[in-house]
Amino acid sequence: MFMRNTTVRDWILRYVEMRHDLNDAKEILRLAQTADYLDQNANVTDTGKLLFEFGKFDGVYKNEQHQFA
Repeated sequence: MFMRNTTVRDWILRYVEMRHDLNDAKEILRLAQTADYLDQNANVTDTGKLLFEFGKFDGVYKNEQHQFA
């Protein structure tokens, strides 16, 4: 379970970093916590888990769409 949460946390932080074009780690963490993706201890929340699951699905769907275009 620890490895899965670490993977999800890393993905969320990279997502926030890319989505908002940020370079400051503290700002990325603050934004992820404000959006309720991570709690105050930087643990993944239910909202963060949903973002990760939907983000994975959306990425797979987009990749399949581009292969046939």
